[in-house]
Amino acid sequence: MSILRPVLLSLVVASRAFAAEGISGHLVPTDPYSTPSYRKLYEKKLFVTPGDAARFVYLPGAVDPEMVISVYSRRAQSGQPATYWVTLTKPSARLWLCIHTGDEQFTGRKDLDPKTVRTLKADALLPVSTVRAIHNLWLAMLEQTAPDPCVDCLLVDGYTEIFSAVDSHGKLRRAQMPTSPSKQLRCLVDLGFGLADYVNRAPAERPQIAHKIERAAAALQNHVTHR
Repeated sequence: MSILRPVLLSLVVASRAFAAEGISGHLVPTDPYSTPSYRKLYEKKLFVTPGDAARFVYLPGAVDPEMVISVYSRRAQSGQPATYWVTLTKPSARLWLCIHTGDEQFTGRKDLDPKTVRTLKADALLPVSTVRAIHNLWLAMLEQTAPDPCVDCLLVDGYTEIFSAVDSHGKLRRAQMPTSPSKQLRCLVDLGFGLADYVNRAPAERPQIAHKIERAAAALQNHVTHR
């Protein structure tokens, strides 16, 4: 199922409509209290390609398996230009089930052996113009990272969405969605899923989807940098 439709519909909203929202319009630092063993496991299983141009990590808690989208370049052979790729990775079973949480004594749940979880991987070439648009947008959003203004809000759905990219100085920037994100931030998530949709489509369908992603990313970046 394509999620590009809500991406594009969201981005045609006027900039002043974005600005009028009273909820967070910026990413926030990653949670320092998140389970280190969980992060180590999903990075080991799902970070199988570089994510220097952009990476989107989707952690749906106790609902579905995790998902990672990575956008990166592959060094070319002698005399050939570099190629740009997007990789989608998902585990064959939810990785959170491998983590010992302490509730096993009450629920009777047994920890899943991570060795039994396979990494499902799919790749697709991505136009350099689309890579550039995504990379520029990710960095624009990451550069505006600030503390979550909604300090008393409770995260009820358990979802965590993390964005990262390497800047021009070679520094990895990393941040996540706030508790109560704005419409523009939801568009950022939609673009992450749009890249997943791109990978899953037939090659003949991809150019049109890449063009839509590129236009949406450029529109959102324009709003972000001129607000």
